[in-house]
Amino acid sequence: MAIFLSIVLLSMAQLPSLVAGTGRPRVIIIGAGISSTHTSISVGKRLSEAGITDILILEATDHIGGRMHKQRFAGVNVEIGANWVEGVNGEKMNPIWHIVNSTLKLRNFLSDFDSLAQNVYKNGGLCDAAYVQKRIDLADEADKSGENLSATLHPSGRDDMSILSMQRLNNHLPNGPSSPVDMAVDYFTYDYEFAEPPRVTSLRNSVPLPTFTDFGDDSYFVADQRGYEAVVYYLAGQYLEVDMSGNIVDARLHLNKVVREISYSSTGVTVKTEDNSTYQADYVMVSASLGVLQSDLIQFKPQLPVSSMSNCPYMFNSWKILAIYQFDMAVYTKIFEFEKQYPDANVLLVTVTDEESRRIEQQPDSQTKAEIMEVVRSMFPDEDVPDATDILVPRWWSDRFFRGSFSNWPIGVSRYEYDQLRAPVGRVYFTGEHTSERYNGYVHGAFLAGIDSAEILINCAQKNMCKYNVRGKQYDEAHDDGHFSCLSDIHSTASSVPRRWHRPAKGISAGKRLWEAGITDVLILEATDRIGGRMHKQSFAGVNVEIDANWVEGVNGEKMNPIWPIVNSTLKLRSFRSDFDSLAQNVYKDGGLCDEAYVQKRMDRADEVDKSGENLSATLHPSGRDDMSILSMQRLNDHLPNGPSSPVDMAVDYFTYDYEFAEPPRVTSLQNTVPLPTFTDFGDDNYFVADQRGYESVVHHLAGRYLNADKSGNIADARLKLNKVVREISYSSTGVTVKTEDNSTYQADYVMVSASLGVLQSDLIEFKPQLPSWKILAIYQFDMAVYTKIFVKFPKRFWPEGAGREFFLYASTRRGYYGVWQEFEKQYPDANVLLVTVTDEESRRIEQQPDSQTKAEIMEVVRSMFPDEDVPDATDILVPRWWSDRFFRGSFSNWPIGVSRYEYDQLRAPVGRVYFTGEHTSERYNGYVHGAFLAGIDSAEILINCAQKKMCKYNVGGKHG
Repeated sequence: MAIFLSIVLLSMAQLPSLVAGTGRPRVIIIGAGISSTHTSISVGKRLSEAGITDILILEATDHIGGRMHKQRFAGVNVEIGANWVEGVNGEKMNPIWHIVNSTLKLRNFLSDFDSLAQNVYKNGGLCDAAYVQKRIDLADEADKSGENLSATLHPSGRDDMSILSMQRLNNHLPNGPSSPVDMAVDYFTYDYEFAEPPRVTSLRNSVPLPTFTDFGDDSYFVADQRGYEAVVYYLAGQYLEVDMSGNIVDARLHLNKVVREISYSSTGVTVKTEDNSTYQADYVMVSASLGVLQSDLIQFKPQLPVSSMSNCPYMFNSWKILAIYQFDMAVYTKIFEFEKQYPDANVLLVTVTDEESRRIEQQPDSQTKAEIMEVVRSMFPDEDVPDATDILVPRWWSDRFFRGSFSNWPIGVSRYEYDQLRAPVGRVYFTGEHTSERYNGYVHGAFLAGIDSAEILINCAQKNMCKYNVRGKQYDEAHDDGHFSCLSDIHSTASSVPRRWHRPAKGISAGKRLWEAGITDVLILEATDRIGGRMHKQSFAGVNVEIDANWVEGVNGEKMNPIWPIVNSTLKLRSFRSDFDSLAQNVYKDGGLCDEAYVQKRMDRADEVDKSGENLSATLHPSGRDDMSILSMQRLNDHLPNGPSSPVDMAVDYFTYDYEFAEPPRVTSLQNTVPLPTFTDFGDDNYFVADQRGYESVVHHLAGRYLNADKSGNIADARLKLNKVVREISYSSTGVTVKTEDNSTYQADYVMVSASLGVLQSDLIEFKPQLPSWKILAIYQFDMAVYTKIFVKFPKRFWPEGAGREFFLYASTRRGYYGVWQEFEKQYPDANVLLVTVTDEESRRIEQQPDSQTKAEIMEVVRSMFPDEDVPDATDILVPRWWSDRFFRGSFSNWPIGVSRYEYDQLRAPVGRVYFTGEHTSERYNGYVHGAFLAGIDSAEILINCAQKKMCKYNVGGKHG
């Protein structure tokens, strides 16, 4: 895996003849790490060729090499950062490989992954090799399909999608690979390479990976006692003075110089270091790692403004900041605890990335060691596994001079933002692996980026060619002619699978609107044995609890939430306002309550950041072309490359975003969620429905408006058919045919599909002919989130009750680990029931394990939160499994980064006589009960316009109109 740059600061003469007699260095290079050194070496070489030789190097640490760094462990030197030369034995020569293999002849080994299938372990020993090979082959097929799809995407990146979206297209799994073996293969294929998961990684810029297509598929592991950093010394020695031992002894290299401030003007730059030294130059080339740029280590003066978007790419305006903060700084942690590399050393290397890296960096090595021992003994149950005698855990993320390992190109960042990322600002130039268009994240990317950046600077300094062109946001816009702008003619009757989730109202509201328009000849096919979908009560601990939709969200505002009068006035369902105002006094850690004042301070800061996000969101183009993730916005405000990371901050962050959207800020669209239209339109209050009739009674009420019901209120209409699992929808210019799992066949003029997004992303329903590619891509790019409400029954109460105590948080080092809790003193008196909510990956993990294991994990957490209480064993547990249910495949949709209004229009657009509805087609309220309700009405209107008014043309605006 490649490593970053530190910083490069250049000062340079306009002409070689002006170098002498200036009294200051003409080129200052700040940083002597792998990236900075490779960049500075390639920059320095190119500058030397141009006659620019007066340089000064400022390095923040006490050594050169940066994250190309060896460390003594178990009697050998091991590489704790960069280790491989990736991309070898292809048509082109990787520029680093020649230095490693031919010039320095560093000891290296071809990494052979061909036999991986026979080396996959589970708890209890080896997995079946034949089965694993089959899963690897399927993953390879999906990846190859991804390469073909990637080749069809516009080079600007405007049609880009995540790797996960591509996987959905191939495997029909809404949330990607999920079995232990499939997740292991998936992690090895993508996370092990990019240090971030497929859900956030750009398809267009990573599949296929240019490093391998250009330089070859082989990777070589460097295991030389001189260290991979020998490459750095070799390159530095080409223009710095060295002694007989190869050590740098050049007076132009200053170690332990931490740059804290860069001031720039039209005439030059000034650099100040932490030891109060000051250096001046004509230009500065910044090759700091992306993580450092996203932190507050270096202050630029004038300050980098975060204001409205600017069309001028030559001022240090928000365009530069936004480009910096939208790119990802990944974390790749190599933990040492090799046979051919280090014979008889008895050392194993285990690699973790991303959130696991950040979690492990924050815990004691003893805890990491204990966790590793548990895993190793589980993999080798028949072996006498001794305790590890030592462990080495690098901490690149915690190191303020690096803040991570290397950059990853995330979804939502186009070539336009890439151009902005590397663009100079006045006399401030930028370089580093993150500015390499084809090889970001790699050593050779840093090396080649240095050459490229030097050329840009030379063009300005010596040729007065200082204008740097940033391609337009969607260059080649002439090709964007709204190519999917007229998608259908159409109409429909019904196939129905009807956040806070909340969905069933969509099919019912569509049917009701059709009935009001005089279209009464409808047939409703419901896959389950009841109506209501995920609005569903279940008896637990002697009371009916809601196992999915539970709240009316958005109440007491200027507009009326259409669900609220039904709940509050018509049906008079028992409901309770959720009070989160006292949450700061209810945040627990291992060992008891957190300090309330500290928690309140962190909450206030989170609120400030969210408010800033609202202001930024308001400046973004309504098409969504400038959208970014919530995490990118957080970086802008808190200068934390990977967002909130302390247990308390993660708990607050999880409550603010994941508890609402069921997915983390890194994948969630800023523009479509901050501020949230549900609250801006309908009010900030939420009401928890706790009525023994169930929240589903809303569905029965709506259905009863146009379907016949018996005296008990149960639907008894022949037009509703339960247990009808639709498996095939055929459509033509004259009508539609629907086939169900019991071999029944139904024909109609139109069909309205209100299946959940998760079902549409699965293979439950086959469309004949296959839906057009524009429709399929729109479906698979949207996210189906998972939100799991786990109810736990205890024989007695041990938690606090009373005003302000209903909700409490668990601040774990593991983000989202049984994080949000609710007690039911008001709702279900004396029931002794707690509700804990998990989402996303935790939901999927928990759905696949026995309830007994979930119960044991919960008991451990509860006893950790209340160490002074006599906490009895829970007597019962209820774990809903919406993700595993083939009729739902999740809880509700979430609007991810990378999906614009254009894709949204495609998502809800009809295809011939096939119409679509559901909460995922609600432009303002996707994911909510009222969104489903209003989307049903909206979709019905589209169908009515076609069926009754012959207005069948459905317009989808241009990609960035």
